[in-house]
Amino acid sequence: MKSDLKNGELIIKRVSNGWVVYSGSGYEADHTRITVYEEGEGERGEHEALVQLIQENFIHLMQSKKRGGIKMEVRKKGWDIEYEEEGY
Repeated sequence: MKSDLKNGELIIKRVSNGWVVYSGSGYEADHTRITVYEEGEGERGEHEALVQLIQENFIHLMQSKKRGGIKMEVRKKGWDIEYEEEGY
């Protein structure tokens, strides 16, 4: 697929069953790589698809053992419920 996207450029699109990422190809000039992040089954499927998208496309910004950065997680309960259970 021909594209005006350069290597490192992204377009993230929300679709009915997940996310689609269009990115410039680092291997072929003027071509676009298309990656689909489909929502899984269950209550947190939408969240997990988004987390996977962000982790794969922004890996250089994520926290590692020796470098600060973004840390992401999907939790079962909202923060208000967690605080109530801990007695705050």
